[in-house]
Order: sequence, then C-alpha cells, then structure tokens
Amino acid sequence: MSVKDELNRMQDFKDSDFNESNTIQRLVLPVLEELGWNSRDPDKMHFELPIPKGKEKIKADIALLSSSSPRKPCMIIEVKAKNTILGRDTDLDQIWEYAFRSKVPLITLTNGIEWWLYYVFDKDPDSDGKFAKLNIINDSIDDLNKIFETYFSYKSLVKNTESTMQKAEQALTVIQKLPEIWQELLNEPPKELYALIRKKTFASVGIKPTKEQMSSFLSEQKSERTESVKISTKSKPVSSTRKAKQKNQKKPVEITILGDRRPVNSWIGVWKEVAYVLYNRHSDTFHQVVGKPNGKSSHVELDKKTQHHKLILNSKYWIHCNTDSNGVKKRCSNLLELLGHREDDLVIHF
Repeated sequence: MSVKDELNRMQDFKDSDFNESNTIQRLVLPVLEELGWNSRDPDKMHFELPIPKGKEKIKADIALLSSSSPRKPCMIIEVKAKNTILGRDTDLDQIWEYAFRSKVPLITLTNGIEWWLYYVFDKDPDSDGKFAKLNIINDSIDDLNKIFETYFSYKSLVKNTESTMQKAEQALTVIQKLPEIWQELLNEPPKELYALIRKKTFASVGIKPTKEQMSSFLSEQKSERTESVKISTKSKPVSSTRKAKQKNQKKPVEITILGDRRPVNSWIGVWKEVAYVLYNRHSDTFHQVVGKPNGKSSHVELDKKTQHHKLILNSKYWIHCNTDSNGVKKRCSNLLELLGHREDDLVIHF
C-alpha cells in the first residue's frame, strides 16, 4: 500500500469516533509506517517519550528518532482523540513545553484527520510557529501526499534533515508574510487586482463593477491589527457615554476560531465567518441548531425570512444579521455552545 492509498483509506473513517489510543493505532501509525517509520523498531519510534521537567517528566505521545547516536527525536507527534477540536490553549502550551524541553525542531498536533505542523525554532515572538494545516477529508490527496512525503517521511526527516528544516522555515516565513503582502495590495491595489476582480465578478453575475465600486470595496478591507479580545456575553446597562464610545470603537479585522485565523472587516463579518466555519466543521449535524434548540436561539434558519437574513456560504442555511456588536457576540457564543464548543474558542482581533 502506498502513502496515497493510506490517505484514501483514512477518509473512510470520517464519521468514526476514536479515542486517543484508537486514533494512534488506526489513523496515525498506518500512514507513518508507509512513510518509512517502523513502529516496532525502538530505534526509529518511541512511544510515551519521557521529557525531563525539573524533578518530574512529561511524556510525548510519539517521537520519531534520528539515526544519530545517541538517538534524538527529530519530530514529536502529539495525538488527540479523533473528534477533538485542535488549537486550544492547553494544546499549544503542551506543544511548546515539549519544544522548549526537548529541543525538537518539528512538532505535530493531530487528531488523525487534521494535522498541524509547527516549526519551533521560529524567532518571531508573535508567531505560534504553525506552518502547515492539513485535513485528510477536505484537502487534495495529491497535495497531502506531497506534504507528508516532505515533512514526515523517514528519508526527509533523517537523511535530509537540514533540507527539511529549511523547507519548514521557508513555509513559515511565507505564512507570516502573506497578511502583510495582502495589506500592501489593499493599500495600493495594482491594476492586475482590479482586472481579476472585474473578471470574477462578470463571470459570476454578468456585470462588470466600476473602478469606484472596486476601490470602495477594497478600502473597506483595509485594517490595522491592534489587540485581541475574547468574546463576552455578560450584559450590562448601556449609558449614553458608553453608547458614544461604541460608535467610535474600532472595527474587528480578524478572528481566531477553533485555532483558525480568518480576516473580517465588520461585526457582521465576524458573525458570517463564525457561522461559515462552524457549518463546515459540523455540516452533517448543523440542521440540529436551526431555530431554537433547547430554547436557545441560534439565529439560523432554513429559509430567508427577512431582508436581513444572509446565506451561509456553500450551504442552505441563513443567519439573521440585523444586530450590533453585542448581538454578534451573543449569537456567536450561542452557536458555539449549541455545537459543543466553548465561548473562548473564538477570539476577535482589532
């Protein structure tokens, strides 16, 4: 069986519910075996690797070992149960604990379906080091095969370590640079960007937008990241002074939801992105949150009931968007809770 065959086989477990042990045995180890790692060879793979932490020791789920002597881990893989949502603060703290104490250059966080790769020698203090985010179900098998061969194969990690580390660092540099490049394009849009927008719009609706329309739209996308706040739904009396402050408050420019960062340009944009991400995470069960399940309104409907209802992209569901910033926070919190997530799984950046 090839790596591609194994990746295709893993897709058959889309609806399975594995605990951590079964995730390791049925999803993680089979693909690692195809990539040249013998799980029965203690010189190649170490389970529950003890890492010194003062007088204690913490244990990493899987360590892929180098060919040097004494053998050192060249990658640590932290495995969660299959349906675990990745990217919570505790997961990231755990990863960086391993990195700091073991000096391992590459760490992977996975639930068997999603694989997040971190380059931990990154020098940017504002970066979490994540340079790749793979999804066995949603991503192209050819793309997955190439990335797995590049960063997980025994040949790449052990025999071409320097080259693999260089590729990881380059990938991380690109990820960190893209927001800045996008901002530059928004600040001074090149003719090629206008041409592309005009072409795509015409193909979609049969009408070419004017340059003024495109400039206005691009201007709205401009943003300057300043700070982040976790959503809060505690209601307080709103004074006239506070109302004035709310009118002048800065618009959100980005959200982090379930560990995934997404650009926004308004509070309604926050609500749309949250609904979109949650629909994609729970497309099979999203119908359960329509209306008022358990007496809690999700503001999700199957029909467009008013002009203020907007369609969730690539779905048949509509969300009600006639609200202010506090309403958006409340709706996001409700939808997260109804789908089994926590309020702090969403962070709004300004």
